[in-house]
Amino acid sequence: MKGPGIQDYLQKIAELKKECREKNEASFEISSKELHAIMSKEHATMPTCCQAMYKCMLEGDEILRSPKGKTGFGSHLVVRFYVNEEGRAPYFEAKRRGRPPKSEIEQNKIRYRFRKGGNELPILIKEWLEEKGWETIEHNRYIEAKKQERKWFIDIYQTTRGRKVPLPSKLTDMIKKMDDGDAYYSVALVDSPIYRKQWNEIPSVAKERLQVSVILADRTGHVLEMK
Repeated sequence: MKGPGIQDYLQKIAELKKECREKNEASFEISSKELHAIMSKEHATMPTCCQAMYKCMLEGDEILRSPKGKTGFGSHLVVRFYVNEEGRAPYFEAKRRGRPPKSEIEQNKIRYRFRKGGNELPILIKEWLEEKGWETIEHNRYIEAKKQERKWFIDIYQTTRGRKVPLPSKLTDMIKKMDDGDAYYSVALVDSPIYRKQWNEIPSVAKERLQVSVILADRTGHVLEMK
């Protein structure tokens, strides 16, 4: 007997969101292990389970724990879903201009360069901006982007060994450079649950008034802007 497919998992997550809304709860957390046990006790469909969880995520949802290993799939994945979906874009941005997803070989090369301390982050951010129609100029530790009359400055913080500087400190450094009232400013970092948590802890009013965002790039080449 065939196990459940991705549509079955997507439907189950939608049902869980509905149940949460009916209880007037804002969010719920679920692990891939729990969801897989509900849907597929007799079949090995964990990759399908994780794919469905990623596919259901919207901006503001949180990956509380990532799977072990390099595939992105496994029983350790834990996601917090917020049930109000109005006005929220997909968490994982769709590829633009028909550009295919990065192959397994490309993803492994990116992971290798990150591990070796390679300057991969500016490359990923530039590619992401150019896919969105921005012209880019790379400077020392920041990227300047232009589109028509719009300007965007992105501070780049490449991964380093040792203790990570907290995100609020990086934002403070960026705020000191905000001398163009017409420009938009962002901080770009290697994606991590810590940075996501620190960003979500900053009041939305402060983010809106400063008009700043955080751009996160993971070790497979995926880039996400959080506002």
